[in-house]
Amino acid sequence: MSKRRKKGKSKGLVTFLIIAVVLLLIVAVVGKKQGWIGEEDKLKVSVKDVQQQDITERVSATGKIYPEVEVKISPDVSGEIIELNVEEGDSVKKGQLLAKITPDIYNSIVNRAQASVSSSRSGVANAQAQKAQVKANYDNAMAVHGRNQKLYDKGIISLSDLEASRTQLATSQAQLDAAEQGINSAKYNVNSTEAALKEARDELKKTEIYAPMTGVISMLAVKEGERVVGTAQMQGTEMMRIADYDKMETRVEVGENDIIRVSIGDTAEIEVDAYLNQTFKGVVTKISNSADNGMSGQMTSNQVTNFTVMVRLIKSSYASITQKNSIPFRPGMSCSVDIITENSGKTISVPIQSVTTRNVNEDDEEEKDDELKEVVFVYDGGKVKMVEVETGIQDDKYIQITKGLSKNQRVVTAPYKAISRELEDDQDVAEVDEKDLYSKKSKFGKPKS
Repeated sequence: MSKRRKKGKSKGLVTFLIIAVVLLLIVAVVGKKQGWIGEEDKLKVSVKDVQQQDITERVSATGKIYPEVEVKISPDVSGEIIELNVEEGDSVKKGQLLAKITPDIYNSIVNRAQASVSSSRSGVANAQAQKAQVKANYDNAMAVHGRNQKLYDKGIISLSDLEASRTQLATSQAQLDAAEQGINSAKYNVNSTEAALKEARDELKKTEIYAPMTGVISMLAVKEGERVVGTAQMQGTEMMRIADYDKMETRVEVGENDIIRVSIGDTAEIEVDAYLNQTFKGVVTKISNSADNGMSGQMTSNQVTNFTVMVRLIKSSYASITQKNSIPFRPGMSCSVDIITENSGKTISVPIQSVTTRNVNEDDEEEKDDELKEVVFVYDGGKVKMVEVETGIQDDKYIQITKGLSKNQRVVTAPYKAISRELEDDQDVAEVDEKDLYSKKSKFGKPKS
């Protein structure tokens, strides 16, 4: 019985060993295929072909919608509003009467100015009459002096009589000159009073406020019976605003790093928060020359520097929504804008994450420097080669390669940590699908067969 038990145990042990060996062989084969065995030293990377495609560079910004032309209406004169002919939202035409301010005071000023003009004109008539009288005296003095000169020449009168007539003639001449100046002064007074009358009439006209342009009353801040302050004394009361809703624009803030890429005439795609899943077209019409730093105009060390860019909405791009709403955009609506600054056309490009910066001479002690170069890692036959490249424009996913790559080459696209730090020139790697690269089943991923 003892020998039989030993023989059974020996057979069981052999069977167990055979099964264990078979299992180990199976694990080894599967592990080799799955990359669990034999690939420990190779870094797993994802690879894509270099492609030719269109790249559109965009500058994104957010802002508000406003009428391109909006005029603030403030009165030139102060007083009570006695007539208000419009309401907010009304359409008005240029020259239309909008409101009236009580004119009583200004009518009185006009009447006084008119009376002053009449009085000054009477003064001119009186001066002319006085001149006529003085002229008659002057003519008489001249005639008397002429006769006395003849009598003196004949020795009939004395020298003192002749000098007396000469003095009288000189006095009459001076009076005549004074009368002439009196007329000129009276005429100047007439001009002054007429100017005052014109000014008074202009002030009276300003009590009636007319529309300076055709548009829509976008804001009405006053009511009939309220008193307003004219701009002649101070800032003045803003009564209303007139906007031209046929020309709308977005005003967006663009950072200093992007503003150099934006030019007048660039096209734009505009999304308005009020209209979901709709994109409108626009064109850049104006770029501010100075940064928008608030009212103070002073910068702090941590303040972001932005420039205001005006983008006109192209009317044809939103013509469909005007059929239901004649004024589809209201001042102050929020929007996001993508300004298209450049398009490359068909060009060699790679995913943005494929490009990193490295010191290409860091292993060469003779040529070592601190200058960083843009590089990609080209995959070929299980190895990667670090290649220096020159880049151009980029969009959200791809970047243009202007020098260093050709079509049909393959570049490493992931993981970014490996591209930016771990990969080295002429390093052995294992290519895997990107979807398997971050698989939870394996730290190293699944190698491609």
